[in-house]
Amino acid sequence: MPFVRSRKLEIGLFASVLAVMSTSVIHPETGNDLPVGGQEDAKLRSIQEIFGGECCARDAGKDIDGLAAAGNNDPEGIWSDGTTMWVADKADQKLYAYDLASGARAADKDFDTLAAAGNRNPEGIWSDGATMWVADDPWFGEKVYAYDMSTGARNADKDINLLERNGNDNPEGIWSNDTTMWVADYTDARLYAYDMELEVADLGKDVSALGFAGNNHPQGIWSDGKTMWVADYADAKIYAYNLTHYGRSPFLDVNSLNAAGNSHPVGIWSNGTTMWVADDVDKKLYAYNLTLRTDAPAILSVTAGTGSLTLSWRVPPIETGTVVITGYDVRYIRSDAPDKAEASWTVLRYVRTTGSGTLYYEVTGLSGGAGYDLQLRAVTNRGPGSWSAVRNGTPLVQGQSQASTDFNGDGRTDFVDFFLFADAYGSTNPKFDLDGSGIVDFADFFKFVDAFGT
Repeated sequence: MPFVRSRKLEIGLFASVLAVMSTSVIHPETGNDLPVGGQEDAKLRSIQEIFGGECCARDAGKDIDGLAAAGNNDPEGIWSDGTTMWVADKADQKLYAYDLASGARAADKDFDTLAAAGNRNPEGIWSDGATMWVADDPWFGEKVYAYDMSTGARNADKDINLLERNGNDNPEGIWSNDTTMWVADYTDARLYAYDMELEVADLGKDVSALGFAGNNHPQGIWSDGKTMWVADYADAKIYAYNLTHYGRSPFLDVNSLNAAGNSHPVGIWSNGTTMWVADDVDKKLYAYNLTLRTDAPAILSVTAGTGSLTLSWRVPPIETGTVVITGYDVRYIRSDAPDKAEASWTVLRYVRTTGSGTLYYEVTGLSGGAGYDLQLRAVTNRGPGSWSAVRNGTPLVQGQSQASTDFNGDGRTDFVDFFLFADAYGSTNPKFDLDGSGIVDFADFFKFVDAFGT
């Protein structure tokens, strides 16, 4: 039976190469493994970050900031049934309870049975409404303990005892869809999956893309069944992954934690509209509106043409049902302009009014060889949104040839070229041998990444 290659498989195979490259690179002259850092590390992430977005707006009125007053000074995982919020405390070996709406203590709903069960290092927590599971991270013997929700009594029959033997030695956040439980591992930068009924590891459902994304210190996790959000303690952000193919969904990242002062995220939980993020230094739960995503679309690429620049972007996340995009505005200015005040930009209004997927617009009448700053914004029924991050481009002069990384000749270096490069990786095809070394290798990949998006 012939081997059939799909694009999804291509992405997976090449992502595996990139995941290895993110920790070491083979020097073409010596063959030695050398650590990647500085510019090389930034290059490796440039493709994944080009689709980055902004999510989600702060909703400070829903913060729960009474943890310290309650003695809940070492918060970890959090979970709620929509009425009560439970917060694991690693030092106190208990689950503190709070009223979700008011933030007031609900001490009568605390779980004080953890220490007696040997669950002395509680981390992530999750419940199906009947059973509460609590991950434990001791020196050895890592496991997930189970308790009856109504009484707090132990229910050892529902424990998940596979963590240590599976290499899941530093469990943090946990989440389940009732059949599979995912357990974040702080040092492995991975989400381990377990079949809850069969009590076996479900390797096919592991989320292994964390390290490649830079999500190297995972803590709390939460999902709506489609997207898995993973808090990163060191990066002070929440990474998003697709639970269908277990790849990245960077458009749904929550990047606003640092700006809010939420710099040490641990547990996370959401009701689908608000996301709460526990901070173990501030001893509070920060709230974010999961639906009010910034309506500034990210510019995916800027492609140079003769005297022109073509922008591409995707429809940004919006508040479904209440916000309608009516058009897009583009503005540009010379990169060397001495005055970049608002009034100095040239604004092109309603360059696109409809569309889905990836959208394009060509800005014409530009000076070849001159650098330009460009921004894009969505216009909605609530008015113009915020401008996107600045992207740069330099139009071609008359007679200038296209970039050597534009393998399909469409005038831009994008994911179509990425797939072509992935097919040629390891070959001697001179079209893809960008440095002329005689083989398509890591050095060519770095050159390709440098040109990606142009």
